[in-house]
Amino acid sequence: MRQLLIALLLLPCVSLAQPRTDSLQQLASDFWSWRAKYRPFTFDDVPRMEHSGGVRDWSDSSISKQRADLREFQRRWKEMATNDWPVSEKVDYRLMGSSIARVHWELDVNPRWQRDPTFYVEQTVGALQEELMPAPPFTEECSREIVARTENIPSILENGKANLKPLAPFAQLAIASLSDINERLPRVERGISTLLTNDDLRARLRTAVPKAIEALVKYRDWLQQSLPHMPQEFSLGRDAYCFFLHHVALL
Repeated sequence: MRQLLIALLLLPCVSLAQPRTDSLQQLASDFWSWRAKYRPFTFDDVPRMEHSGGVRDWSDSSISKQRADLREFQRRWKEMATNDWPVSEKVDYRLMGSSIARVHWELDVNPRWQRDPTFYVEQTVGALQEELMPAPPFTEECSREIVARTENIPSILENGKANLKPLAPFAQLAIASLSDINERLPRVERGISTLLTNDDLRARLRTAVPKAIEALVKYRDWLQQSLPHMPQEFSLGRDAYCFFLHHVALL
């Protein structure tokens, strides 16, 4: 009994003496899982990382959540005491900071989602294109993601029209990229439909493609009609480039 009481008395002391600490490895694991969910799609032909599946959302509430999550990652990163770390871990720490800064660059320093209409072409057509890149046969997971990304196109374009104050040169690029989209997407459907894994997914794709075409054409027409009123010139500015060079590129 005496030994049991001593053990019970010591337990709180042990707990207080060994507080839970955040590690760089845990931060990296949490950040990259989050980044896979939110990182924008691009037409870059060198994929930087795998995107996770699921519906994408560029609404005000989603962007606010991304900003709140980013602030928490920044807090965790800044609060790490790195003075006694070996050089190799300090390098990893700096690279983790660069990755976090890259998100700040995308959301607030160079927010393409607010001024570049091609951004939403990348989040829709580009997202679908990325999922079609692996060679057939398609897996069940891939088949479902192809259909989900096609179904997601109209809502993302509505987010885009709500978010954008477009610049004319970027709008012209977006209009050109969608010039024959009403011909391209039906060809995509015909080409991949038989490769999907079941009839339910094929039926969903048949329903989703016309809605996606309609949304993309309306987006293109909206840009075309708004083009005469868009600013022609834009400068990102020295401060923004300095932020990228120092905090993202680590120069």
